Amino acid sequence: MFREARLGLFIFITLAILVAGVFLIGNTETLFKSTYRVKTEFQNVSGLSDGADVRVGGIHEGTVRQIQLPKQPDGKVTVVMDLERATRAIVKKDSLAAIKSEGLLGDKYVEVSFGSQDAARLQDGETIGSEAPLDISDLLSKTNQILDTTKTAMEGAQETVSNLESITSKINQGKGSVGALINNKTVYNQATAAATDLPPFSLPNETRVLG
Repeated sequence: MFREARLGLFIFITLAILVAGVFLIGNTETLFKSTYRVKTEFQNVSGLSDGADVRVGGIHEGTVRQIQLPKQPDGKVTVVMDLERATRAIVKKDSLAAIKSEGLLGDKYVEVSFGSQDAARLQDGETIGSEAPLDISDLLSKTNQILDTTKTAMEGAQETVSNLESITSKINQGKGSVGALINNKTVYNQATAAATDLPPFSLPNETRVLG
């Protein structure tokens, strides 16, 4: 009798945990909430998957139900979402959907923007506009290009500095005309004397200002 009671209690607790888990998962996935369907289209979903979060104002308010490939090569990928009914007052026909991620390499989710005050409400199954997702590979490629350009500029600057140091070193060693003029006192004195012996410069009579 005691063993039967323990078995019955164990079965009851197991069922209670199972039911609680089902309701918890269903609440997270909006299975037991009143929802409406919204669609949007992207050229590329950038790794978004079924079951991903849909957020409105940064708050979890829906779930991605399905991602449909285009029927033609020039078509777009359709993302089908279920949003909670409470969002109908703020998600309007001019709302936009954007694919974002938790950090640079985190899970993908869809962020739906608020619509304008005067925009019409969405009907069940309607399609809203979208923004192109940020492509991490493109971002990394552009970053590498910037780094390469910066590296080239730094190498050019270092080469210029090296040339200036070489010129300065030669001048200090008395090489070249400038070096000889600066470091050789005889050449310096001769240049100074030659400059002193030059006749004074005067303007032609035609350009003088009459008093």
